Amino acid sequence: GDRKLLFLREFDERLAPVNAWETEVKNPRYGQPTSYNLTFDDPKLTGVKGSGRATEQVHWSRVVHVADNLTTSDVFGVPRMRPVFNDLLDLRKLYGGSAEMYWQGAFPGMALQSDPNLADIPFPDNLKDIMEEYRNGLQRYLALAGTEAKMLSPTVVSPDVQIKVHLEAICVRLGVPLRIFLGSERGELASSQDARAWNGRIRQRQNRFLTPRLIAPVVDRLVALGVLPEPEKYMVEWPDISEKT
Repeated sequence: GDRKLLFLREFDERLAPVNAWETEVKNPRYGQPTSYNLTFDDPKLTGVKGSGRATEQVHWSRVVHVADNLTTSDVFGVPRMRPVFNDLLDLRKLYGGSAEMYWQGAFPGMALQSDPNLADIPFPDNLKDIMEEYRNGLQRYLALAGTEAKMLSPTVVSPDVQIKVHLEAICVRLGVPLRIFLGSERGELASSQDARAWNGRIRQRQNRFLTPRLIAPVVDRLVALGVLPEPEKYMVEWPDISEKT
């Protein structure tokens, strides 16, 4: 083409809110965005506002709108955490609760028992202050008259079983083999059946989403803008992910 492509940049939906919509029913782009407000400098990352190019209004022809969604909507995507959001909250509780359990178990409770032969001797009035000094201060001894202190054995339970249950629930909901979901160390031990299932999932995403929703729209837009010459036809081919390159 006669034009040159200066740059490409991706924006998440937080930095690219829709400014206006097509409201003409007879327009082929009815219900589609007509302009966006693009924020080029994310204030949450840089901490700087008003850098001179913070926000610009951009026409839809300069934007390829990608909604990570295989349903009917081309504008609105489905949050990736929505199907497993409750399990993620439960995992957050388990991870935080295991640390609290260790902290409580590292300093177990204490039971104070008076000598039955000295039943007439009451607990000292400053007993609470003594225990507070022992627990939170530098004092490492207890001076108790007629009272015996016994340490209570803490009950510490490993959260591994509960964490694994929620991870399995997430993998079932997302359709990802557990050993691949946990990362490369576990993924290397994944069975050939897990690898084939995951490769099939990736291949399906390549052909059903990335090609028609991302690659083809970008190429078509560059052709429409005169950046690329208009071909008679083109094809998108993906390398075989099952073979080693």
